[in-house]
Order: sequence, then C-alpha cells, then structure tokens
Amino acid sequence: MANENMTALENEIIIGEWQKTIASLEQEIARLRDENNKLEETVKWMHDLIWQMVREREDENVEFEL
Repeated sequence: MANENMTALENEIIIGEWQKTIASLEQEIARLRDENNKLEETVKWMHDLIWQMVREREDENVEFEL
C-alpha cells in the first residue's frame, strides 16, 4: 500500500512539473510571437521605406533628364 501511495505522489509531482514546464513554454511561445510580430512590422516598414526612396530617386533622375 505504501508503494502505491508513493507512486501516486510521484505521479502528481511529475504531472505538476510537466504543467509548470508547459506553462513556461506557453509563455515563451507568446513572447516569441510578439517579437516576431514586431520584426515583421519592422521589415514591412523597411520595405516601404526602401521603395519610397527608390521612387524619390527615380523622380530626381527624371528631373535632371529634363
């Protein structure tokens, strides 16, 4: 009987540790998703800025050709 109780207790401890690990991993996933969203926004901003600069440069070149 004592061995069965110990096994059940050990199982509860193991389950508790797994729950803590899962919660920690879920927090890390949420953090990484937030970071990824910020990086995607930055890339989009950089892409838009580069194309804006290209268009401005093309406009300047057209003015010099006139």
